[in-house]
Amino acid sequence: LALVLSLPAITSGQETAKKLHDSKCLACHSTHVYTRSDRKVTSFNALSQRVNMCVKGGARADWNNKQINSVTDYLNRHFYKFKTGQ
Repeated sequence: LALVLSLPAITSGQETAKKLHDSKCLACHSTHVYTRSDRKVTSFNALSQRVNMCVKGGARADWNNKQINSVTDYLNRHFYKFKTGQ
């Protein structure tokens, strides 16, 4: 029952992460950078570091830690598929 009740919150969080991603990340590049064969991100930790670097650098996103983590998780779920904590 708790899982069923939490589904709207999970979906809402994923939608928010996608909106954050689309508004900032896609302003600089397409999703191709996540799936190209010579991608530089090769672990979940590297992905987290890259998102943090982009937020503070080129994206100039005014995101809090929860939003940064949400976008990192979104990217991992949809593109990278790393085990968390790698």
